[in-house]
Amino acid sequence: MSEAQDFEIRERNIQLCRNSNLLINVILRLIGDIVGQLHAIDPDLGRNGYVTYSIQKAPNNSIPFDVDSKTGQIVVAQEGLQPSEHLLFVEASDQPVNPSEKRSSLAVITVDIRDHDENQDVPDFIGAPYEFWVGGNVDIGTSVGQIRITDSNNRGILLYDLLHSYHEGVPFAVEEKSGTITVVDDLKKYSREHYDFETVVTNERDLNLVTNVTIHVVDPKDEKTILMKTGTTPVEFHVKENEPNVLIGKLGFKTNSSNSLKFTIANQKDVTDHISITPDGTLYTQNPLDRETRDIYRLTIIAEYNKGSVLGTGIYLVNIIVDDENDSKPTFERASYEGRIRENSRSGTEVDLNYPIHVSDDDIGENGQFTVTIFGNGSEYFRLDRNLGKIQFTGADTPLDRERTSVYNLRLVAKDNGGLSSEAKLTIQVEDENDNIPSFVQFYIYPDKGVQVLQYDSIGNRLGHFEEASNSTPGLYVLTQNFLRILKPKEKMSPFLSVPEDIAVGSSVVRVIAEDKDDGENSVIKYEMVSETYIPNELSSEPFHIIQYFMVQSTTGEIMVARALPAESEFRLNVSASDRSGLRDHLSIRITVRDVNDHPPVFKKSWYNFDAEEASYTRNTLGKIEATDADFGQNANITYFIKNGSNVPFSISPTIGTLRVEGLLDRETQDKYTFVVVAKDNPKAGKSLSSSVSVEVNVLDVNDNPPVFYGYDDLIPNPEANTFSNHNYQEKIPVYYATAAENSPIGKIDRTYLPLTPKKEVLPAHISSAMCSVGLQSGEREGHNILLR
Repeated sequence: MSEAQDFEIRERNIQLCRNSNLLINVILRLIGDIVGQLHAIDPDLGRNGYVTYSIQKAPNNSIPFDVDSKTGQIVVAQEGLQPSEHLLFVEASDQPVNPSEKRSSLAVITVDIRDHDENQDVPDFIGAPYEFWVGGNVDIGTSVGQIRITDSNNRGILLYDLLHSYHEGVPFAVEEKSGTITVVDDLKKYSREHYDFETVVTNERDLNLVTNVTIHVVDPKDEKTILMKTGTTPVEFHVKENEPNVLIGKLGFKTNSSNSLKFTIANQKDVTDHISITPDGTLYTQNPLDRETRDIYRLTIIAEYNKGSVLGTGIYLVNIIVDDENDSKPTFERASYEGRIRENSRSGTEVDLNYPIHVSDDDIGENGQFTVTIFGNGSEYFRLDRNLGKIQFTGADTPLDRERTSVYNLRLVAKDNGGLSSEAKLTIQVEDENDNIPSFVQFYIYPDKGVQVLQYDSIGNRLGHFEEASNSTPGLYVLTQNFLRILKPKEKMSPFLSVPEDIAVGSSVVRVIAEDKDDGENSVIKYEMVSETYIPNELSSEPFHIIQYFMVQSTTGEIMVARALPAESEFRLNVSASDRSGLRDHLSIRITVRDVNDHPPVFKKSWYNFDAEEASYTRNTLGKIEATDADFGQNANITYFIKNGSNVPFSISPTIGTLRVEGLLDRETQDKYTFVVVAKDNPKAGKSLSSSVSVEVNVLDVNDNPPVFYGYDDLIPNPEANTFSNHNYQEKIPVYYATAAENSPIGKIDRTYLPLTPKKEVLPAHISSAMCSVGLQSGEREGHNILLR
C-alpha cells in the first residue's frame, strides 16, 4: 500500500499542515455538526484498497469528537464544548482478507474550539488532549510531561489538578502551580499499563478548564520500547541561535535499521516553520532561531514502527534548547525618564521618578550581564540602584542649588560585556525651596514727571549704592559693582531723588525693583512702606508728620505721591521687599521736594503814599516798598522797578525796594505824582512771575512865592455913595483880589490897607477872603485910593 495520503478540507477554517498535521479552528458547535473531513487514498484494489477511519484513544479517555469510519468526516460528539484545544490521532487503515497484511497511516489533527467572541481573553490548553509514555523502571521524581495553557491576562494565579477514579491510587501527581506531571511512587507496585486522567486548571474564580491526559507505562522488555526514549526525561538537544540549516540531532537506536522507523513532527506551524525532521529522525533548523523570541521548542514526534509482523506507533517528546549568543543589547523600558528632587536635599535622598528605571538584556548568562552608567554635567551627584530602579542623590560636596542649576540633563547608558549598548534620557528637575532673600537690584525714575537723581553731594561724595545703567532705558539705575563685591550684605541706599513740588497727587515718582532667585510662589514679592520720615523746611507750619505723603504699590513697587508735597522739604522712605516666608530686604530712599516758581511776589500793602517837600533832591530816600514771595531760593529772589520810570523823578532799589527822589520837586508845577512799582521773581528756569502796586507821592509846599494881585486896574463906582452923600455909615466897596502860589499855611494871604491920603476920610476896614469893607466920610471927596498888602 502506498503511503501517499490526500487530505480534502471542506471547511474554510481548516489549514493544511506539513507532514499530515491539520489545524482546525472551530466555533462552538452542536452535536453532529461536521468539523472537517479527511480523505486517504489507497491505490490497491478491492478490500485491499478499502480505507476505514478511526480515532485512537485510551479506553477510559473521553474525546468530544467522532469520525465516520467510511467517509472520514469528523463531527461533534458531545454537548457543552468549552473553548479549548484537542489533539486527535486519526488512523486510516485498509481491510485486507489476511489481517496480518493490514496497513495503516496516522494523521494528527488539532481542533481549536473557540467562543463566538474572538476578543475574549480565555486561556486554552496547548497540545490537548495529552498522551505521555514513561518507562516502567524510572525513579520517583521523574517528570512525565507538562500541562501547558496559553497566556491569560488578568486571570490571577492558576492551579493545576489531576482527577481520576482509581481506588488503589495512582503513581503520578501534578505540580499545583507549574502543571508538571511527575512520578510520585514506585511504578512496580502498580499493574496498570496506562492511566486516564482529567486535568483541571482553575483560578478559583471565573476560570475552569478541563482536558484529558493519558499516561502509558511501558515495560522495558517490550519490543515496543524501541519507540520510547531510554531514560526518564524528554530527549534534549541544543542548537545555537541565528544559524539556519543546522543539524540539531537524530532520533533512533543503533540496533534498528532506519527503514523500520518513520518520524513525523506533530506540532503546529509555530514549530514546523522553524524545525524539520527527516524520515530517519534527523532534526535540523529551517530558519535561524532567535533565543530571545523563543528559547525552547517542545516537540511531539510520532514514530511509526514497521518491522515484519511487529507494528506500532509511538511518540517522542523532544526539547530543543536554543543556546544564547550575545546578539541583544541592554534595553531600557522607556526612552526617557523624568525626576524631581528638592534643592538642599541631604545625601541619600531619593529622586522622585515618573517611572522606575529598569533595564533588561534578552541574552542570558555572561551575555546578559551589563552595567548602567550616568553621564552628563552633574552626573556625579546621582547614583542608580539597578535592583530597585531608583535614583539617589549621593551628597556631593556642593549641595543642590536650584538657583545655580535648575535642571540636570543626563544620559543613562547601559552596556553589556560584548560592547552592545543603549541610551535613555534622564531629566532631573531641582525643585525650589524658599532659601533666597528678596534683594533690591534696580529702580526706575520717571524723568517725564520731573524726577531727577542727585548722584553726588556738594563736596563730591557719591550718594547711594546705585548708578545709571548703560545702554538701557533712560531712568534705570542698577547696583554699583563696588556694592556687588561686598561680601557682607548691608542695607541699600538709593541716590538722592529730587521731585518738583507741583507733581500731581497719584503720580509715580520711582519704581523699586527687587528680585527673588527662588521660583514659583516662593519668588512672589510684596513691597511695603516701613517708615516715612518728614524733614520740613524752615518756614513750615506743620508741627507733626500726621499723614503720609507717599505710598507704595504692594505688587509693582511703584512709589506714588499721596498728597500735595511741601516745597523745599525732605523725605526719607524705608521700603521693604518680602516673600511669602517673611524673608525681606530694605531700601532707603531720600527724596527732596524742589521748589517750583508757582507764587508771584505779593506787596505788603495794597498801595503806598509818600510826602515830599518841594525842593531839588539827589537820591533822597522817601521810604521802602516791600513784597514777599512764597517760593524758595531763586524763585523767591525779587527785583523791583518803576514801570515807565523815566517819566518821574523817582528811583527804586532793585533788590531791597528803597524809593528815592531825584531832581526838582516844585509844588507849584506838580503837587502829586502817581506811578506803578513792579516786583518780579527770578527763577533759574521757567517763566518769571510779577505783581505791581500803585505809589503816590505828595509834594509839600514851601513859602517860596509872594502873593500877586490881579484885577487892580478896574475902577469900580459906588452909586450908593454918590446918591447918598454926607451920610455917616460904613459903605461896602469892591475889593481887589490877590493870589498866593502856596496851598498851605505858608501861602495864606494876610490882607491890610494903607490910606493914600493923610486925611481921615477912610474909616477902619474889615477884610475877608472875598470882600473888603471900609468906612468913608461922604461928601468930601469923589474917590479914595486904598493900598492893600
